[in-house]
Amino acid sequence: MIFQNELAEMLRRRREKIKELARKMRERLTVQKVDRSKLFLPLSVAGIDGGYALFDELVLPIVAIRAVGVVMEMNPQSPRLRYFPGGYIMPELFIADGEDETSVRLISHAYRVMREVETALHIAERFEGISVLFLHGPLYPHFLKNTKLSEGFEASNKSLTELYSRVTELLVSLLSKADRKGFVVAGVVEDSRGRTYIESVLRDSENEAEEINDVVNIPFISDTELLDVVLEEGEYTTPVSYVQSKVIEAIGRVYPHLQPHVRRSGVFYLKATRNDSPLRVEIYPGSKNTNEAAMFVSKVICTTLFSPNYGMPAVLIEADRRARIPRNEANLFLYSTLGKNVITLRKRRKKRFL
Repeated sequence: MIFQNELAEMLRRRREKIKELARKMRERLTVQKVDRSKLFLPLSVAGIDGGYALFDELVLPIVAIRAVGVVMEMNPQSPRLRYFPGGYIMPELFIADGEDETSVRLISHAYRVMREVETALHIAERFEGISVLFLHGPLYPHFLKNTKLSEGFEASNKSLTELYSRVTELLVSLLSKADRKGFVVAGVVEDSRGRTYIESVLRDSENEAEEINDVVNIPFISDTELLDVVLEEGEYTTPVSYVQSKVIEAIGRVYPHLQPHVRRSGVFYLKATRNDSPLRVEIYPGSKNTNEAAMFVSKVICTTLFSPNYGMPAVLIEADRRARIPRNEANLFLYSTLGKNVITLRKRRKKRFL
């Protein structure tokens, strides 16, 4: 029981520290309240999500993947959902050509992101009048924040670097279309483990080092955990720059075509419902400014909640439901596609005799 008692005491002290820090942050943050009464209908919003399954028990690293787009037409007279490419999409198979487990997973992730952005671009081209296009996950893939690509093994992996280039090209096309058509692109992240938002808010403080240390000294704390205490239901934080200026400059050296879009992007947190933790929302404002985009996206999310216990917009819940690939479906699809050839792809397992 000694460990349990020590753990309970540690958690109690942690909660007290977080409450104290939350009181300080509430004074520093500019917090807005969502006005749900001013969302003008009819309105169309889109949600895109992707799913994948990695068959890592095979000799070849085979991946099943699919991406689905959902358009929610919020019209009081004739509301409906529309799907792209369709309500049910068969997964596609490909080989993640990586030299080790890490590169296989990076390639699989990059390929899934590429399919999601391709789907988002098709939605933006084929459906008129969309106001917000939601991505389930970050607006920009994580590799953009790795500003030392040229020094890492990722740069030596041809498959990966080609995928990264293709993803950034597609993103530029999507965000440029957002500029022309005037819609907002929003990446919605659940349970973000990052703490860049709080550090960004504190960076301009007179007591910068001391206040950032207050955050750092609480083990494993994240923006989500802290802002869950700071924000009340229906509140969101004023957006800040997506990344620091030095990171934007580094992105520009590797992906110059994407740099202007990253520079215009922002991030904020929204506590859409009392019973769920805040969402991290990364936005590209299109024809709006960042503050207007944050206000509008917050209204859309809070107005389209599926449940008071879950803060995600309904259109993304539906996209996730259609896109995910459960393991039993993945196995059935693999066997129906490859037949008896699957047996020859199984890794040899040594049997242990007791």
